[in-house]
Amino acid sequence: MGKAKLSPVRTVPHLELCAAVLAVELAELITSEIDMALDDTTYFTDSKVVLGYIHNETQRFYVYVSNRVLRICKSSHPNQWKYVCTAENPANIATRSVTAAHLQDTNWLCGPKFLLNNPRTLYEENAYELVNPSSYPDVCPEVSTLITTVMSKSLGTHRFSKFSTWKCSTRAVACLLHISRQFHKGSTTQTPSCKGWHYCSDAPTVEEILCAEKIIIKVVQQETYAQEYKSLETGNQLSRKSPLKGLDLS
Repeated sequence: MGKAKLSPVRTVPHLELCAAVLAVELAELITSEIDMALDDTTYFTDSKVVLGYIHNETQRFYVYVSNRVLRICKSSHPNQWKYVCTAENPANIATRSVTAAHLQDTNWLCGPKFLLNNPRTLYEENAYELVNPSSYPDVCPEVSTLITTVMSKSLGTHRFSKFSTWKCSTRAVACLLHISRQFHKGSTTQTPSCKGWHYCSDAPTVEEILCAEKIIIKVVQQETYAQEYKSLETGNQLSRKSPLKGLDLS
């Protein structure tokens, strides 16, 4: 089976990488159509850069290359990939101008001649030296990692300033409660990957909205009366200067 695609505006290594992705996709299609598992599958490419991408175990690539290498490695093993010289690569026939009359004289229909030789000498005749991926422009020179440290369990009243009305703020907090509960439930009907209001199949319940109102009020109280809240937590009496002292009926 042969297939070719119109190339987007990309560099040659990127196009060769897309061709490698197409190869594994065709292999999966053929395997499913013949309804049987193949003993072994060998992939060929005439790009040593692509082979370096696939065999890489140390370098990190940018998104375009990384996603396609991941797709290739998902359906194949690096050891399955071999090098074929450009002159014997039948894929080049699909990308160059060849008349129908001369098509039968090419290797498009029969493949490269070395496939007819002894399989033991197949890989020895097509040996290649891997290119060091560190010299590629697609390698990330630096990899940044971010660490988030939670200093407080409180939401912080500054977050509420993003909402113009009380209704909007309560519904936003209720949505967070709803998503959090779906994560903890592990329900099959609710995907734990929901990321916001429009990703949830169910709207927050009345109970969750009432709970959200209590959370907002509690956060405001904790920040406005921080000293009083600390005193009550430790079991101490409120200060005489506290505006809440008059509410102390003890």
